[in-house]
Amino acid sequence: MPDSRKMKKLFWVILSISATVAAVWLTPWAALPRTLLSLTGIIAGVCAICVVAGVLEYRCWLHRIAKLARPLMRFSRLPGECALAFVASFASGNVAALMLAEKRSEGKITRREMILGALCNSIPPLFMFTGYLSLPVVGILGWAGVFYFGISFTVMGLALLIFLVAARLLAAGGAAEWVEEAAAVPLPWREVRKKVLARTLGFLRRLLLLTVPFYLWTSCAIRLGWLDFTPPESWSAFLSPGALAVIGSRVGGLLAASGAAAELLNRGGITFGQLLIALLVGNILNGFTRLLRRGLPLSMGIYPRGDGALIATASVGVRLLLTAVAVILVWRLQA
Repeated sequence: MPDSRKMKKLFWVILSISATVAAVWLTPWAALPRTLLSLTGIIAGVCAICVVAGVLEYRCWLHRIAKLARPLMRFSRLPGECALAFVASFASGNVAALMLAEKRSEGKITRREMILGALCNSIPPLFMFTGYLSLPVVGILGWAGVFYFGISFTVMGLALLIFLVAARLLAAGGAAEWVEEAAAVPLPWREVRKKVLARTLGFLRRLLLLTVPFYLWTSCAIRLGWLDFTPPESWSAFLSPGALAVIGSRVGGLLAASGAAAELLNRGGITFGQLLIALLVGNILNGFTRLLRRGLPLSMGIYPRGDGALIATASVGVRLLLTAVAVILVWRLQA
């Protein structure tokens, strides 16, 4: 049995290395430095976050503020480890993901609890980032920005509610024991260093074997035109030319799209309703692109086996579905 397990691991290592080499070979030399630099930044960021997550957890600093998440976690019936990760997700989604993956590897939470907890943890980072962007965008777009962010926050709130209800229905129920665990004793700094180093090296190995080839192949697919996110011409029956221009400008980010939208609004090139639809459709396209380019590679590098792909796909899929419903409602209201 041990030999077959080693052979299986060796097979996946060889497959991963082969996929990485093939992706590098398909990448033009001019684009390779930028791609590798971006990938190196992702890996370095995850390793740094892994260190921060370990210090926060092993020194028990999160326990002091984790009680803020107690009502939501009690409703969801998720255990205390998930409550700590949920609190951490407001500062960093990757920190929360690393905490859940570590607790799963230690056997302190089940696979189902890890997945449900990860889905709940996917919303707070988006909420914080969107809130950060809201002020300048509202300043540019005025009431259109207010309505856009109102819809965006509503979508996120509904997604979190769906995940919490799913956890309540599917989780075994362990939140009641969390109060006792909150009194955990901080580990000495020497012990923290050992544990953090071991955790970081473990995640680094998975990042190199999973995240790197997936990221490189996604980059190749987009560059070669296998993945095309340009709105088709048939969308013109649903979106005005001005709305299509705003969607196209989302490539440069939300602030760039806001600048283009403000100019179109001033010149009468787009209506209020079409602007909302364009921004929301841009969210859908951008969310799908980020899922392929960053969400899946990172999640698969942190969580075990195919759980990372399931978590990333389900989290983004629910939000995109809710956003699509919002687009239809806005379109019907303006018709």
